[in-house]
Formats: sequence, structure tokens, C-alpha cells
Amino acid sequence: MKRKIVCTLAACSTQTGFRRGWLTALIALLALSVFAPCAFAQGYPDKPVRLVVAFPAGGPADIGMRIVADRLSTQTGQNFVVDNRPGAGGTIGADLVASAVPDGYTLLLSGNHLVIARLLTPGARYDAVKSFIPVARFGVLPSGLFVSSASPYASLQELLAHALSHPGGLAYASGGNGTPSHLAMELLKRRAGVDIRHIPYKGTPPAVTDLIGGQVDMLFTSIAGPMVQVRSGRLRLLAVSSPQRLAGLPQVAAVAEALPGYEFETWLGVSAPRGTPPAIVATLSSEIGKAVKDPGVMKRMEDAGLTPGFLPWAELLRKVEDEAGVYAKVVKEANIRAE
Repeated sequence: MKRKIVCTLAACSTQTGFRRGWLTALIALLALSVFAPCAFAQGYPDKPVRLVVAFPAGGPADIGMRIVADRLSTQTGQNFVVDNRPGAGGTIGADLVASAVPDGYTLLLSGNHLVIARLLTPGARYDAVKSFIPVARFGVLPSGLFVSSASPYASLQELLAHALSHPGGLAYASGGNGTPSHLAMELLKRRAGVDIRHIPYKGTPPAVTDLIGGQVDMLFTSIAGPMVQVRSGRLRLLAVSSPQRLAGLPQVAAVAEALPGYEFETWLGVSAPRGTPPAIVATLSSEIGKAVKDPGVMKRMEDAGLTPGFLPWAELLRKVEDEAGVYAKVVKEANIRAE
């Protein structure tokens, strides 16, 4: 029976379209809930678990993973150890986990960067959908569209109206070709039908500096850093990319209010190598859910600029597959290439 469940989960993860695999995913999910307790009965985890983070230490993603890892260590009685393996847009760490033994002891900090990096790095040995089993999402880095406080645009609608009447007359900054800030803006352009020039920077900090100085007109990025400049009166946040307004910023509109259906979330989660036993996937997903709901974890994440947000493996699988299709279309249409 267990072997059949493994095959079912693998088949679900390789579907070209989520709709065809959803019934299978639901059946697998029910099976996972039955078999999850046997993972602990068999002693999992009975040794330290390695959490590979494909980014340098100290960034929002790394901090979020460490917060969750600390809580998982407490809950399970085994150390969950963060191992930073930065480089090549995240593909070094992803390749390492994709080729690891699928036993639940080597996991990957995942997110939409995993999908984006794979689209821009044809030589990568992994596939964002087929090489991993999504375990759970634990948080979201809210993003938004910023302009200088000296900008004439008080709303996204005003900005888009000007862009429509002046094709190519405005310019937006990004943290570099192929970064989430690049794709978020290209997706917005296509939904709005506007022509806005792209000015790539080597990271977000110099882009913010030039935005304040008026060298560029707008920047779409995580709100965690630039909000300092908003509070100081140097920048203005026109809209957020979440499906609805953020609870902490109820006065700021969502992009979807002007462009229905628009959504771009920089999410953070955990994935395991494909072939990891379903019982372990279910157990890990459950434990991450408990961790994220802990008041102490929620407070630490919010203090770090993260929005706690748990999604179990089946819902995260749908999100990964949906994003892969959306991002592939944007990358192709905008002819985006890695730097």
C-alpha cells in the first residue's frame, strides 16, 4: 500500500496541468493523513535535519527559515540545521537538494525564486515542479509598487493612465534581470497593456537610491526594506501585490483592485526531493503548520518583515504548478534573460 501512495504522489507532481492531477492529489492527501503517524512511530526524525538555504545568511528568507527551524527543533526534539549554499540565482542549493537522498533529512528553502531561477538557467539539473515535493509554505514577503514622494502619481490608476498615454515614457527599476521584482513588474505591464522601460540594477539598495533621486519612476519590490523610506517621507507606496490589502496597511490598495486577478507573492516554504516518503512529507507539513501558528514564531516573523502564512503540501503543489505556467509565459513574452 505504501508503495502505491509514493507512486501516486510522484504522478501528481509531474502532471502538466494541475486540474488533471487534483483528484489524484486529494486521494493522496487523504492517504497521507492516515499514514503520517507512522513516521513518528518509526522514529522520524532520529537525527539532525539539514535545511539548505540557497541565499546568503542574514537576508529575509534566511531569517524566516531560521525562525521556523528553531521551532521545529523544539517540537521534534531533533536539530533542524540551516545550511547556506548561495550562488547562481539559487540553483546551486536547489541542485544539491534535488540530488540528495529522499529520506526527509535534506530539505530546501523554496519559494517562487525556485521556479524563476529554473526558467532562466537552462543548465540547471533540477525541474522546479518535477524534482521536488512541496512540503509547506510558512510565510510571505509582501511586495509593492513604490514611487518617490515627489512623484505626481497618488495612485496606481493615475500611474497606469499616464503610461497608457505615453508609451515608453516611464521607467521602472528592478533588482536585476530575472529577479522577482523584474517579473512582478513585467506581469503588471502585461495585465495593464502598458509600455514601461526596464532599468535593471545590481540589487535593490541602489535601485531604491535612484528612485528617491528621481532617476527612475517606480520600483516593485518587497516592502520590508523600502517601508523605512516611506515612513521617513522619501517614498510612497502605491499598491501591494497580495490578492487583498494587507492587514497592517489597510490604507494601501492592492494591485488587483485596478487589475483584477493580479497577484505576485514572494513566498517562502520548504520542499523535499522527489521520492521522499509520503508519511514524512505529511509529518513535516503538519509540524511546519504547528510552528507557524505559534505566537512566538508569528511575532518573530512579523518583526522581520514577513507575513506568517501556512499552506499544506497539496495547496502548495497547486501554487507551484500555477506559478510555473504564469512565469514561463512572462519570461517568454518579455524575452527575459539571466544576467
